[in-house]
Amino acid sequence: MLSMLNCSLLAVFVLFVLVIEAKPVHESSSASNDKQAIKPNQQLYEIYKFMRADPRLADFSNKELIVFIHQNLLDDTGDASRTEQVTDDLPTTLVTTTDSNINDTISPTNGPSDGTTADTSTTIVTTTTSTICMLISNLVAIYDATAGSDSTPALSGSGIYTYPLANGPSKAFDKLLNTSYRFRGFGTNLQSGINSGFYVTYACDSFIFTAVRFASADASRNRDPIAVTIEGSDETTQEKLGKGDSWHLLYSGSTGLYAVNSSMTYGNLQKLFVNASYKSYRVLVTEKRGSDSSVEYSEIKFFK
Repeated sequence: MLSMLNCSLLAVFVLFVLVIEAKPVHESSSASNDKQAIKPNQQLYEIYKFMRADPRLADFSNKELIVFIHQNLLDDTGDASRTEQVTDDLPTTLVTTTDSNINDTISPTNGPSDGTTADTSTTIVTTTTSTICMLISNLVAIYDATAGSDSTPALSGSGIYTYPLANGPSKAFDKLLNTSYRFRGFGTNLQSGINSGFYVTYACDSFIFTAVRFASADASRNRDPIAVTIEGSDETTQEKLGKGDSWHLLYSGSTGLYAVNSSMTYGNLQKLFVNASYKSYRVLVTEKRGSDSSVEYSEIKFFK
């Protein structure tokens, strides 16, 4: 049912933004108290109330609305508390909400001042973390590597083991679904482009990523990466990051794109059960969907 929201809610959300910008909202004291009770998630509540009052959305449950807002709307609103931080974001304060803690009804009440609100019908748990820097200081395309092994830096070009100049690894971090990172392998087969990827270093203190999400490219579905490894490192120089013994395996599994049949579409969120922080991360493709000369994906989002 959430897929239906993409069409039916966009117009509602645009109207909401126009109303908020054109006219201040005057609320009763009880409504004001409700907002104070969920101050870390204030904009979520404002958007939710507006959508819940629309009769066209009566068939959608509260949980579906809340999840949709978090996944599709908060990231696109300038003043919103973002639920995810992509690698090229400016420093910001994160507010994350766990979907599993959102029940099918919502009725915020005055609650504790620590950011958690609850009543007998619902629980919304919000966690505010400290400000972090997510600026990329180093991003290198690589190939001929597996988890724990040395890698070879890749260059742009038109031959094998290259990426097109317009499809470099930075395209996987530009938050645009109509751009992509494409790496060419040797020949047209299931192995072409396997063991390619990138490593990325951040211009800030080390931190922990807890989840990852991939998006398919505007290209053949055979190029979709189906499985990857993700590793972490405390090293920051290209010399060290090219060595396999600098990396610690954090994840080996699905990209979430196996069930995706459309171009420029996000797959399911993949959890990373990591309890150590790193400054650099390496992603390597270990499986793709079908026979093709390349591996290609539009976006990769790391979640704090």
